[in-house]
Amino acid sequence: MDADESVCPQCGHGLQDYAKRRRQSQAAPPQIDLTDLAQDWKVMTPAERRRVVRARVLGTDQTIFARIAKRLGMVRRPSPPPARRVAARALVLAAVVGRASVEMNLRDTHSESSGPVSDQVLARLKRLGLTSELEPEERAFLSAPLGRVDPVLVTNAAWRGEGLAVLAWALNRLALPPYDEPAFPPDRAQKSVGFENPDVARELLTSATLRPPAEIERYATTTTVVSWRCRTFRMYPGPWDLIGYLRSQPSFKETWLEGLRVVDGDLAVGSQPIASAPAERVQACERIAVERQTAAYWLEGDGAVYSKVDPTTFLSAC
Repeated sequence: MDADESVCPQCGHGLQDYAKRRRQSQAAPPQIDLTDLAQDWKVMTPAERRRVVRARVLGTDQTIFARIAKRLGMVRRPSPPPARRVAARALVLAAVVGRASVEMNLRDTHSESSGPVSDQVLARLKRLGLTSELEPEERAFLSAPLGRVDPVLVTNAAWRGEGLAVLAWALNRLALPPYDEPAFPPDRAQKSVGFENPDVARELLTSATLRPPAEIERYATTTTVVSWRCRTFRMYPGPWDLIGYLRSQPSFKETWLEGLRVVDGDLAVGSQPIASAPAERVQACERIAVERQTAAYWLEGDGAVYSKVDPTTFLSAC
């Protein structure tokens, strides 16, 4: 977690002290107006307030207040990436996920490398003119000798398949799996953008079109609700009237609930409300949502560098 972040999107670190204080006063999830900045200000320490003010003055704030300001129209949202850039990023993610699959197969079968797969992938991206889209970490991952990559990096790379699925969906090439079902194995998403077919890839780069911005924004909001509910459940295990709470918010729109399944007023994971679902399924649901958030926010223009997009939200800090 970076110094200016208020919440780690992966592990929730930074919420622990706040959660402890809240549990001392109430057992239910905090009932905070999502549009009321003052409420969040009240629970900040003086040091946190100084960091926020300094970051806002310097124009580098990437925390909760930046996202609220964007949602309220207080600052101009950065320009979303053009369709060709989305296609290029999708092909790079397809390469990263493909390399992760090879590494996982080597690990599972205990077999030796059968060829210069990494060189082939990089050569393919070069022929498509996409090497400039590679981030340094992605280039290093794809260039590493087979079987010599940190397993944690392999796992993280495999999870990028969720973001790939969102980009392929935005390019009108793929139907997204439900919010609690992983897009793995990633074969369909990879094929949809032409990862193994240069002709399909070139056609996509030349004629790519994106879904309307309003449709992408609706999806970003929905996946935000999913990840937020998973995080609040991690802090406050137990059932909750999620739908009642959301509907009570002044800014609530029915589109927030698009694609969600609800059981007993709460988010469903599988066929059960989140409080009754297996822990491993809830954990997977949260990771899926975070990866898809990253892709959706990048599509909205929240950051030029894909891996630097911050999937924390004002919802997750409430």
